[in-house]
Amino acid sequence: MYEASKKDIVIKMLERKQKENKEIIAALEVEMMKIVANDVKIQTSYQLITSIKGIGKANGLMTIAYIENFTSFTNPRAYAVYVGVIPFDHSSGTSIRGRKTVSHLANKELKQELNQAAKSATAWDKEIKNYSDNKIENKVLQNRFEQHKI
Repeated sequence: MYEASKKDIVIKMLERKQKENKEIIAALEVEMMKIVANDVKIQTSYQLITSIKGIGKANGLMTIAYIENFTSFTNPRAYAVYVGVIPFDHSSGTSIRGRKTVSHLANKELKQELNQAAKSATAWDKEIKNYSDNKIENKVLQNRFEQHKI
């Protein structure tokens, strides 16, 4: 490898492209916020969803766009299935039971955004962190109990 300098043409091109991308992203954010500001229902939904700890501008806009301002689903379970946070049983009759897995048809991009929001909320909110820690501890204890079960 050679010592990269600020005068390197590749570095200059990448820095220019990075600056252009930041400008494009900023312009898109302005346009999206105009859409939110011009529709009272979307604005209300945006304010409600971003008031949840861990949900920021990107998560809020993405969620509203994917689920058409909360009109695509009639109940929370249907939304959870769409996002892919509810696992399904794989069984055949009474004797064959497979491991519970999430559908491969789930919206993985939206699931990842919600996962990041949950991690952010866990990192910044003590109450949510305590809840998360308790859930993890209970899961570990349950797994240990099931391993020792006869």
